[in-house]
Amino acid sequence: MSKGISIIIGSLLALFISIESHARQIYKWTDADGNIHYGEKPPTNGATQIRIKQRGGIEKVETGKSDQASDKDKRDKMIKAMEADRLSRQEQKQIRLKQQYDRQMRCVRARDTLRRYQDAGSLYRLDPDGKRKTLDNSARQAEIIKMRSNINKWCK
Repeated sequence: MSKGISIIIGSLLALFISIESHARQIYKWTDADGNIHYGEKPPTNGATQIRIKQRGGIEKVETGKSDQASDKDKRDKMIKAMEADRLSRQEQKQIRLKQQYDRQMRCVRARDTLRRYQDAGSLYRLDPDGKRKTLDNSARQAEIIKMRSNINKWCK
């Protein structure tokens, strides 16, 4: 009987050792949102290899890349993101300033055109041949109304 028990114990021990030697590598990493992940395949960088202990718990395996290097990578990534955000806000501000300037210039032109229309004795348009065609009073009033509409549009 003792021989049978020793065979069983030996078989179990051999099985346990073979399972231990075939254990998969497991990695732990934190994503950009701060979520912790575990997996058999690490992401491109920032993962730490871990070993699961037989009696529970996790043991960190040193892989040569220190936490300081990982922290530096995180800082560099954060700095790049902040710089991109700053440049984006700066570009948006430039666009807003240009739009504001364009709006002011259109307002000034519309007011100047209205003043000239009102001061002029008559208005004319050039026909396809380049000859002046004088506008009658109703067409002149329509142009003045159009300029007032442009002023309301651009001079808010």
